[in-house]
Amino acid sequence: MMNKAFTLKTLGGLFLVGTAALATNAEAATVDFQGMTAATYGNANETTGAFIGGCPDSNCFAQNGIVVGTVGDPTDSGAHYHRQGTSGDREAQYHPDSTGLYVRMADLSNFSLQNIYLNVTNGEAGGNFVLYGYSNAINNGLLTVAGGTSGGAGSSSDPEGGNTAPIASYVVANDGTFDQNVTLSDLLAADSDWGDIGAFWLTFQGFNHSPTVNYALGSYPDWDIRIDDITLDAPVSSVPVPGAVWLFGSALLGMIAQGRRKAMI
Repeated sequence: MMNKAFTLKTLGGLFLVGTAALATNAEAATVDFQGMTAATYGNANETTGAFIGGCPDSNCFAQNGIVVGTVGDPTDSGAHYHRQGTSGDREAQYHPDSTGLYVRMADLSNFSLQNIYLNVTNGEAGGNFVLYGYSNAINNGLLTVAGGTSGGAGSSSDPEGGNTAPIASYVVANDGTFDQNVTLSDLLAADSDWGDIGAFWLTFQGFNHSPTVNYALGSYPDWDIRIDDITLDAPVSSVPVPGAVWLFGSALLGMIAQGRRKAMI
């Protein structure tokens, strides 16, 4: 009886895993930054300007239907992120002359962040990086002129999320050793809303503006983070499960119930 109960529970677990797997989108897309120019200046969070290739301007980086740009800084139009790596294996580099990386779909649809590779071993340790998830693809005014970085994280003059509050967040310590993929399971463990977002922003916590205007000398480390292999998929909470799976599930639950009745006789 113990073995039978274990087998039935195992089958039930396999059913749940199978339905979860079928509820993902087979059309996942990845940004590996191959073909990126030396620097990217476009503001992917704003609607200003003409949309060219899915970007607010021609200076965003677009690949496989995904747009990667910066967040518009009203005090510095020159904020950007860099190209790093070799010609055969490119990465994006974010350090203190930028507002971070802002990522969304070119068609403005929602998605789940399945994977993002982060490496903080190249810069000075100290502080934290944070991923913010937003409900919408376009979020104008994430940075405000008032306050600059002097207000700090969460201040009323310049809150960490800008004019639009994020629905999810995930913190990565800038400890000088972090070098790994952050996966959807990691994100969901921190906040369930990561399964259905319209955009996300990678930034240095408490330091959202680019430093040419707002950098307080001595207040922040000279960080350097490398980003690669950003994979987006359909929202995990809104993809319908095929009817055949539900039929299989009903049959399996019937087998479980029958097994329990026999065990009680």
